[in-house]
Amino acid sequence: MRRALLPSWLGIVFVASMSAGCLGDFQTPSAYQSQIYYCETANAPAFQALAQSCQSAGICTGALSMRGTMQGQPLTVGTTLQQSTVALVQANAMAPAFWDVLRLTGASPYFEFVLHIKSVGGDVTVDEARTLSLRAGAGALPTSLDDNLSDVGQTLQVGGANAEQQGLSDSGSIVLTKLTKAEIDGVFHGSFGTTNDVVDGCFIMYPDQIVTNPLPSP
Repeated sequence: MRRALLPSWLGIVFVASMSAGCLGDFQTPSAYQSQIYYCETANAPAFQALAQSCQSAGICTGALSMRGTMQGQPLTVGTTLQQSTVALVQANAMAPAFWDVLRLTGASPYFEFVLHIKSVGGDVTVDEARTLSLRAGAGALPTSLDDNLSDVGQTLQVGGANAEQQGLSDSGSIVLTKLTKAEIDGVFHGSFGTTNDVVDGCFIMYPDQIVTNPLPSP
């Protein structure tokens, strides 16, 4: 994975595209002004409708919304998901299966993103809420599926170049309120990349790809 910070040329593009442009006394408003932060209680019905309507039409795999700052720039995102993948762990055909990795792919007005949630844990056959603390490298721990820790991060893509925004250890948590093969819902809070870049978000994902591996992802 690339450095936590965007390459210098990409950083210029990223910051310039997110900052309000100006020409004399004229200013171009940020495209984020048209985005809705769906994670507040009042917007919950609209968020559910957004996810369900496009999923039933076969044009998305759920929805994600987030608000905060990323690489020092304010952002608000309310969007549908292009892909929702799940990785399970099952040692053999007779062993129980456990949740391992969730990956949610979508796009904001200025960049594409993949939110990845590793080391989820929990029996796949039991739909129960899970609260996981952010911990970088949680997947490499020997108790990765039993310790209520999760390695959460966002991969940002602009113009074909990628940059990883790691969720910082002990900066927040992710709560999975629904956890089934048909639908996974969650909310998250934490610092991504730096302690000053704090993001709150929520998602509804309808997995379109589920793979099973014998060992957890590191």
